[in-house]
Amino acid sequence: MRSSTLLATAAALASTVSAQSGSGGVTTQYADAATGINFQSFTTPAGYRFGLVLPPATDASNKDLIIHLTSPLNSAGAGWAGIDFGRSMVGPLMLVAWPSGSTSNPVIMAPRVARGYKPSDTTPYTTNAITLTPIAKGTFVNSTHLSATFVCSGCLNSDSFDPTTSGTASFAYAYSLVAVATPADANSRLSDHTSQGEGYGSFGADLASARSADFGAYVKLAQTAATTTTTTTAGGGEETRAPTAAPAPEASAPASGGEGGHGNGEVVDMEYRQMGPGAVAALALVGVLYLLQALSVI
Repeated sequence: MRSSTLLATAAALASTVSAQSGSGGVTTQYADAATGINFQSFTTPAGYRFGLVLPPATDASNKDLIIHLTSPLNSAGAGWAGIDFGRSMVGPLMLVAWPSGSTSNPVIMAPRVARGYKPSDTTPYTTNAITLTPIAKGTFVNSTHLSATFVCSGCLNSDSFDPTTSGTASFAYAYSLVAVATPADANSRLSDHTSQGEGYGSFGADLASARSADFGAYVKLAQTAATTTTTTTAGGGEETRAPTAAPAPEASAPASGGEGGHGNGEVVDMEYRQMGPGAVAALALVGVLYLLQALSVI
């Protein structure tokens, strides 16, 4: 009886924590009020949101897509939001957005690639040509959140996912409540995304439902003026930086936790963390309780 009770309690706790972490699940339809764009969207209870729109199936040669990122910020208005085009953060193309500190160009968006789990392991992506062009109505910073909505030209490449599948593609998300090292620089080093207890994990994107006949109209919402900030990387390692915004004020953010990309230097693949760290800890606790019971300690 005691064993059954322990197992049931742990299972309930693990289920609850996993749901709170935002990991798992598949995208659903979301209509963005600011832009009028209908996204396939993934959302967490903490306020992180990812949105995706793909070209229609009749435009199979189109390598562009539209991305929406919303993420909470700390009390100083700092932090960043990221989406990785793969189940694990290491290897695939990653797109990141953060407040620049400039009123004329409030959000910087940048393509990245992670070679490991430390902040210093995430570097500018230069393998394929990519251009990020913001959609103004969906790109802003307010007192609590960052919103970045942009056309990602060239993002459907060998480092992202196969858009021809009618099923789901695996994505990984992360966000941080700590300022990046140099907010005005598109090549800034990122901060740790776990030091303040931020959520991260993986989910599935329904690619068939992400395709939209309105894709061309949505793309036209993107800014095209010469003053628009676009981040472009050229293949072969050549890199063109985004126009530099005015330096951001110092953010009184908590310490980033040094090099520990997953807290205290722990290196854990997201494929093994889908349930969330709290759920894993709960199940580990049950194991300890069973061991103590077997030894007649409890």
